[in-house]
Parts: sequence; C-alpha cells; structure tokens
Amino acid sequence: MVLVDQNPIRNLKVRYRASHFRLNDTTRRTERIGGVRYTIKDGIVYGARKLLADVGAIVAAQKPQRKPG
Repeated sequence: MVLVDQNPIRNLKVRYRASHFRLNDTTRRTERIGGVRYTIKDGIVYGARKLLADVGAIVAAQKPQRKPG
C-alpha cells in the first residue's frame, strides 16, 4: 500500500514516485506536489524519501566495488 497526499483519481500524477509541478492559482508560481509519501509493507511504514535515500546510499557504496566487464 502507498499513501499519497491528494486524490489519485482526480490526478494520476500524484502516484509518481517523486512529485510533479503544478501552477498555484493564488501565487501564480509553480510548486512541487504529489508523490508517494509512505509505503506500507507487512505492517511496517516506510517514509518514501528516506527509503529512496537509503537505496541511493547502497548503490553509491556498491559502485566502487564493481569491476567493469
């Protein structure tokens, strides 16, 4: 299960992994909205941003250990 902060039926882009841009009618500026906030697996709640950061750190740590070819 994933949790988002807006109605995904109204705007499917809120289901995107990160987020997307929207024009704020009041300020006339673009702002980032949407994106998956939390993932729940086996009853454990994971913060999506922390989870992505952890995966990025694991990948970065593995890159120097890999040999080309």
